[in-house]
Amino acid sequence: MNKNNLSREYLESISTADLISLADYYGIDIPENLNRRFIIGDLLEVAEEIQDKEENEENVIIAKGEVELPENLPKSYNETKIRAVLHNPAWAFVFWDTRSNLQGENGNGTEGMYLHVCIFNDENAETPSDFFDIKASSRCGEQYVLLPPGTKSFAIELKIPAESPSEKPEIIAFTEKIQIPQENPVIAGIKPGQKVQVPPLVSLSGFEQLLSAQFREHRESFS
Repeated sequence: MNKNNLSREYLESISTADLISLADYYGIDIPENLNRRFIIGDLLEVAEEIQDKEENEENVIIAKGEVELPENLPKSYNETKIRAVLHNPAWAFVFWDTRSNLQGENGNGTEGMYLHVCIFNDENAETPSDFFDIKASSRCGEQYVLLPPGTKSFAIELKIPAESPSEKPEIIAFTEKIQIPQENPVIAGIKPGQKVQVPPLVSLSGFEQLLSAQFREHRESFS
């Protein structure tokens, strides 16, 4: 009996006892007095699963052979984009990239390019309440940005300076408006020794005990 041959022709040519032995070899549970047609059907399903698995493994091997993974990722992907990620409520991480052939409307390329950081103190405001600029040292790079206290959301534009005072800087890329998670005002107003109504979920977290321990161990920080 050939345990590796699961073709229909071979299975139909062997005895029922050999079919049951093959089924047991491949982990197929065969009830007593089961018609040999059903045993052959189960074995053919196993053969199909084995074939699919082998084909998938071959495809993976071929894909690995065709694609050469570089040891170092490229510094630039030659596309004009800017992205920002909130590192914590005080800091944002910004990274950008620009096309090598970017000239802009003013024809200056990326010379003098800078980050225009828009600060929103109202979540629903469409215009920023404040802004500041940071020089972009290269056409592709990264930068940590310190956000002012009280910032509710922010957005960052990648700009090229105008040629003359009568013209406006050109925005070549921009991020979406990014919301900053705000502290619960009840928790923010808690002071040592002050009795306040703590929200039930916060109370379950052990926050009150944590605050008391913080005051005992770091009392000088509250003076």
